[in-house]
Amino acid sequence: MAPALPRQTARHRSDAPHTEVRLLGGFEIRHDTEVVALKPGTERLIAFLALLERAVERRYVAFRLWPDKGEDRAMANLRSALWRLRPLPVILVEATSTHLKLCRNVWVDARHGFVEGPVSILDDLGLTGELLPDWYDDWLVVERERLRQQLLHTLETACECALRAESYGDAIDLGLRAVALEPLRESAHRLVIRAHLGERNAHEAQRQYRQLADLLRAELGLAPSPALQALVTGPS
Repeated sequence: MAPALPRQTARHRSDAPHTEVRLLGGFEIRHDTEVVALKPGTERLIAFLALLERAVERRYVAFRLWPDKGEDRAMANLRSALWRLRPLPVILVEATSTHLKLCRNVWVDARHGFVEGPVSILDDLGLTGELLPDWYDDWLVVERERLRQQLLHTLETACECALRAESYGDAIDLGLRAVALEPLRESAHRLVIRAHLGERNAHEAQRQYRQLADLLRAELGLAPSPALQALVTGPS
């Protein structure tokens, strides 16, 4: 079990300016209103810890960030990345001799951005909210997929809320964002179709259905579900 990590001192806890780590769309750290510049190795350390919500062993961090290096070099790279944090005006990492963790008072968009409602999705995340799109590290593959699925579910939940409120324009917008993120996702197409039917635009609903049918046939050799077919064609 990971040992308890020390709390920050009062001067860094109670009166410190707000600190943010942004990973969606690109890496950035802001301390109050200032952008904090880091070296690439230190950026990767902060991003890796920011995607976790627990303390992790130093050795594990070193191996994940520098998998092509030997143990001694990987640990040396980690020590160098931590050393480069020391001159900064804000403490970003809580550390013991064996474990590391992002400081608990640092806000991370990838942890919170998808649960703050439709306005946050539309205004802050753009069409995809892709995690660190310019990075090619292997450890990001699973995290990107996890966040992609989280965004899909959030968009669909927001779309459902708009449908219940009969806000069909918003529902179409949210549903189409989910479709753009995953064109073969039937649940996203179904929401768009329901919104078109709510506006009594049967032609638009059928066009959306045909788009999905063509994609499924071309990509997977499948057809839309009978339930979706019934939604478009109505009772026989």
